[in-house]
Amino acid sequence: DVGATKEVRIQARLHPTRATRTLEFRLLADGREIEPPKRYLGPALATDRWYRSSVIDAGDGFMVRIIACKQSDDDVIFGLRVDGHDDIIPPRRRLGNDITHNRWLRSSPIEIPLPGDNDDVITLGRGDENCTADPLAP
Repeated sequence: DVGATKEVRIQARLHPTRATRTLEFRLLADGREIEPPKRYLGPALATDRWYRSSVIDAGDGFMVRIIACKQSDDDVIFGLRVDGHDDIIPPRRRLGNDITHNRWLRSSPIEIPLPGDNDDVITLGRGDENCTADPLAP
């Protein structure tokens, strides 16, 4: 279906029982909170590298992964990879290193298109490396 889209949000929190500073991500789609098996970003992971969640079935044929990168200042930027190749970074996309609670926080709404339908898609690269700067920063 050309032009088909779906609105989703990424949710993130500081996990209450895992290692200190472990972030947990999930997707909110169609009123459902979807937790992929691979959804944690731990403190020991390398900085300046994009990590991906397990594939998430967001419904209506939309398959996505949450992508996240811990930067050298320990802030984390995140977005979505749609159908394995289109990367979308929402306006509200950063978790500061000053988060101290485990309350779920939401990204801005993300209108995900079928692959190739959106001129605003940012391709972060197949190697999933190099997130030293925010991809949408001026």
